[in-house]
Amino acid sequence: MQPASRLRTLGNQSHHNGGQETMAEPILIGVNLDGVLEHDGLPLPTPAERFRMVAGAGVFDYVEKNPARGEDLSPYFALVERHALPIRVIGGIWCAGRDEAHVAEIVDAGARFGSTVLNCQLYMHHADGHPLSDREVADFYLRTHERGEPAGCLPSLEVHVDMWSEDFTCIARVARHVERAGVPFRITLDHSHLLFKIGNRAELDASGLRDAADAGRRMLDPASPDAIYTDWIARGWVRHAHARSVTPNNPDNPWMRRADGRPGRGIQYPLVAPAPDAYHGAWHAEALDTWKAALRQLLQSQAHARPSRLEQISCEFIPFPDYGGGARYSIFDNNVACAHWLRDTWHALAAPPAADIARTAARFEPSPHSRPKDRTMTQAFHFSLNRMSAPRLPFDRYVALCKRLGIDTIEIRNDLDGVEIADGTPAAAVRATAEAGGVTILTINALQRFEQWNAERADEATVLADYAAQCGARALVLCPTNSRSDTRGADARHTDLVKALKALKPILDARGLLGFIEPLGFDECALRRKSDAVKGIYDAAGEQVFRLVHDTFHHHLSGEDIFFPNLTGLVHISGVEEDDLPVDRMRDGHRVLVGGADRLGNLRQLRELLARGYRGAFSFEPFANEIAEADDIEDRLRASIDYVRGELADR
Repeated sequence: MQPASRLRTLGNQSHHNGGQETMAEPILIGVNLDGVLEHDGLPLPTPAERFRMVAGAGVFDYVEKNPARGEDLSPYFALVERHALPIRVIGGIWCAGRDEAHVAEIVDAGARFGSTVLNCQLYMHHADGHPLSDREVADFYLRTHERGEPAGCLPSLEVHVDMWSEDFTCIARVARHVERAGVPFRITLDHSHLLFKIGNRAELDASGLRDAADAGRRMLDPASPDAIYTDWIARGWVRHAHARSVTPNNPDNPWMRRADGRPGRGIQYPLVAPAPDAYHGAWHAEALDTWKAALRQLLQSQAHARPSRLEQISCEFIPFPDYGGGARYSIFDNNVACAHWLRDTWHALAAPPAADIARTAARFEPSPHSRPKDRTMTQAFHFSLNRMSAPRLPFDRYVALCKRLGIDTIEIRNDLDGVEIADGTPAAAVRATAEAGGVTILTINALQRFEQWNAERADEATVLADYAAQCGARALVLCPTNSRSDTRGADARHTDLVKALKALKPILDARGLLGFIEPLGFDECALRRKSDAVKGIYDAAGEQVFRLVHDTFHHHLSGEDIFFPNLTGLVHISGVEEDDLPVDRMRDGHRVLVGGADRLGNLRQLRELLARGYRGAFSFEPFANEIAEADDIEDRLRASIDYVRGELADR
C-alpha cells in the first residue's frame, strides 16, 4: 500500500544564506497511539476512535504504533486511508536472542504501511541473561537495517530506561561499530529519559553516573555545554524524537506500580496544568523550563541544519506506570498541547528573516487538518475595551459604559491627553473607580521604545510599573521603536531586545506584573514580527514574565501569518474597511471597529487562536478619529461586539 500523504509539518520556512535562498526542511509531528485516550480509568478507545481523535485534533501528520504480539493489523489499513494519517513510525520492545522473528514481522508490517522508521527498544540483557556487548547491539542494528532498508523502514535505537542505552556512554561506542560497517547510525532521542534523572541518585546510578558530584547536570542539563545528547545531535545520529515533558528529579509515580512492585518512575510531568487531584504531585509551570530548553535546543539545531537530520517528532504522553499511569488528567490533551508547543517553537526558531518574507511573501497556511473545528467555537471567550475606544469619556463614565456592555476587563493608557494617566490622576483613584465599577484593569499601554534600554528607559519602566501595581493592573504593554531613523540592523535589534527583557524581568517580577510585548507591523518598526519577539523571550529566559500581544491589525501588516497561542497574553482587535487602501499605506488612523466589511481577516485570526487554545481577552482597540469622537460610541461598540460574538459562535 502507498503511504498516506503528508499533511501538516512543523515548518517549511525560507532562509537566506550567502545570496542563495534555502528552506528549513519540514519536520513532521505525530503522536503515539498509546497516548490517544483520556486516561486509564476509562475504557480504552477502539482503534477507529483513536484515529478519529487524532484526525479531529488537527495537529498531527502521522501516528506511531507499537503492535502487540499477534495483533491483527488489517483494520489499520482502512483507518490510515480514511483519515489520511500514515503509520509513519512503527516499533516494539525486544530482547536479543528471543525476538528476532518478531522484529522481522514488524519490519514487514512497516513495509506494508509505508512506515519509514522502525523504533527499537532493545533490552540490556540477552535472552540467556548476559549483558549485551556493544558489538551485539551493533549486530542487532545491522541485521535490522539489512532487512528494513529495501522497504525504506530503517531502524532507530531509542535511548530509554531499562534498555541497553540507559548507560548513555554506550551509544557512541555502538555508533562506531555501525559506522565502521558503512551503515548510518540512527537513534531516537526522548529527553525525558535523561532529564528526569538529574538530581536522582538511584536513577543516576542506573546510568553509571553514581560518582557525578553535580547531580548529573554536566552530562544531562541542556544548559551544560557538555550535555551528552548535544553531541548525538551534532553527529547527525538523532533522526527521530519523542516529546514528553518532564522535570529534573521528578518524584516516582505512587499511583501505579511496575511489574516488580516498585512505584512507577517519574518520566512524565503534565504540560497542561492538571485539575486538583488529577496528578500525584504539585504542578508548577516553571518546572517545565529544563525540558523546554532541551527541546528548543534540538529544534534550533534542525532549523539551521542543511539538510536537517531530524525527520519527525512523536508526542508521547502515555498512561503506563513510569509515565501517566493512574493519573486522571487528559493524556491526549497533553499530546495535543505538546504538538502546538512544538509547532509554535519551531516557527519562532525557523522563521525567515524579514527580507525573505518581503521577497517571497512566505506564509504559514493551515492544512485541512488544522482548520479550527466547530467544537472549539463553543468554548468561552470574552471581550475587553482599550481606553482608546472611548477616550473622551471621564474614567467613571468609561467604566460604567463597560459594565453596560457586559465587559469586566479594561486597558488604560498613558498616552492620552486630558485623561488618566496623563492628567495626573493618582493610581489609587483609578483603582478605586475600577473596583467600584466591577472591572479589572488588564494592562497599561504602554512603555514605548522599550527595547532601547538605557537609564531613562529604566526610570520610565520603574515609574510605570509602580503605577500599574498600585492601580491593580496585571501587565504592562511594551511597544518597540517605530521610526524610520532607526538604523540598527537585525542583529543589533535582537541584542537590544534581549538586554531590555533581561532588565525588565526583575522590575516586573518584583511587582507581580507581566510584560506584554506588542510587535508593530509597520515597515519601519524595530520589532515587526511575533517570531522575533519569541526568540527574544527565549534568549532572555523570560517565559515566566513575558507574553505577546497579538494585534490583528499588525498581524496583517507584518506579512507573517504565524500564531503563538501558548505565549499570547492579550489580543487587540480592530478593522480596516477602506477597500482601495494598499496594505503598506494602512496606519493607526484607519483602524475602526470590526464589522462585515473588515479587510484584516479578524474573524479568521480569532478562530485560529481559539482553536489552538487561546483563552484570554479580545480587546477592542480602534484608533480612527471617527470612533474616538463618536457620540454614539456605545451603540457602535455593542454592534461590533455582537457581530464578532455571533460570527465566532456560529462557525
